[in-house]
Amino acid sequence: MFLLCYQTADPYWIDLVHRYWATDENGEYHESTKALLADTGAANVMQQVTLLRTYATAYYTDIRCQCGGKPAEGKSRTSGPSYQRVCETCNAERREEFLALAAREPDRLDQALQHLAELNASKTFDYLNAPDDIAILVLALNRALGGRYFQIAFKSELCSSLCSAYHEDLLTRLFDEGVIVQNPRKTSRDAYEVGEETVHYYYERVVFEAARSAHDDIDIIASVENRAFSDGAALSALWLEYAIGECMAYLFDQTSLYGLQTSQEEDALIVNTLRSALQRYSIVDLWAVLSMVVTRAVKNSAKPYFNSRRAASAMPETLRRYLELVDAGQRQLYEWRRPHRQPTPTLGQVFWDRWNIDEKTPGREVIRLFAQLRNASQPTSVTYTREEISQLLRRMLALDVAPEALTTFAEAISAGDSMDQALRTVAVGHNPGLDDDSAWERALNKTTG
Repeated sequence: MFLLCYQTADPYWIDLVHRYWATDENGEYHESTKALLADTGAANVMQQVTLLRTYATAYYTDIRCQCGGKPAEGKSRTSGPSYQRVCETCNAERREEFLALAAREPDRLDQALQHLAELNASKTFDYLNAPDDIAILVLALNRALGGRYFQIAFKSELCSSLCSAYHEDLLTRLFDEGVIVQNPRKTSRDAYEVGEETVHYYYERVVFEAARSAHDDIDIIASVENRAFSDGAALSALWLEYAIGECMAYLFDQTSLYGLQTSQEEDALIVNTLRSALQRYSIVDLWAVLSMVVTRAVKNSAKPYFNSRRAASAMPETLRRYLELVDAGQRQLYEWRRPHRQPTPTLGQVFWDRWNIDEKTPGREVIRLFAQLRNASQPTSVTYTREEISQLLRRMLALDVAPEALTTFAEAISAGDSMDQALRTVAVGHNPGLDDDSAWERALNKTTG
């Protein structure tokens, strides 16, 4: 196990060094360090180690530097090898290479950021022809920034009032669409790191700003506020995303209040359940259910055979089962109100100002409202073909939303809608997300009178 290199020819010290490092077949040392103190004349163990190292150096024969193959030095029994993979010589060479690279790094980063700043300064965005959901997000972000969307640069934290949870996801969406851009000139350098082929950034440190409008001589915010909206599917999906954030923000507040912690996987299960339920019920309905779910988890956590972690892990299943009972008419939903610690986000304000929908509006009503939106240039009477309806049903089955879709269809028919109107309501509320050239997507773009 050890290779001993002696710096003495004295047999007395050679024998002591050998006794110090000698092990049996199991790797256990033959003699204790305290037993050797009298023979070495050392006052303590540390002094003994220092003394013995002046007479010999021990190397681990089975631990070698991955670069040069040199065996690792053993300084004492308790300290272990002096390195695990790279020896001091190789480490010194690597440090020199790193320092040389670091000396060149600022120049590389400065050049990359200069290029990025020039590129972003030249980018424009056509706000007047933006998709409906992007236009709504622009209006909501403008409110979150105090009406100064085109006037100020901002970090992600300044936009937290955009929605109650996951506002970073909405900002990332705007960034990916080219609606907002990074401004490296106003961002601290520690927000960026230069890689071999690209510049990496820390999201929370980056400073963003609005992309320049492709129409410089127009009041963009006023124009977007006064535009007509016709993409019911996109708006319905955005409302659903907003509603999920409202529910999850309430859940996070309650679990934090009672010391419960859900995992990311459990959060994902809860989001999936909420996504289905919010197509029928209102946000306040789901707040009431989530309050019950948390209360039950708190009670379970106090039981002898439970704990807070186990109680939290049961919450996704508790939520799902309770909503199944609600759907079956065996449980009821209770009236709830907006929590004091959760004011209406700016995205919710835009939805209210534009369509008079808020946390009290049932999901089925939101779906029907957006299903009625249409482009004035499109025909007002369309009959869906048998193949298009079959395609819709197959997709609903594949996506496991058939029960919700049939419920939406039945409620639309009961409300007096025609079959075409009811089918469009299903399309808007349960958007299957097919490619643009699919048969169902062509049907989705149709409107009814």
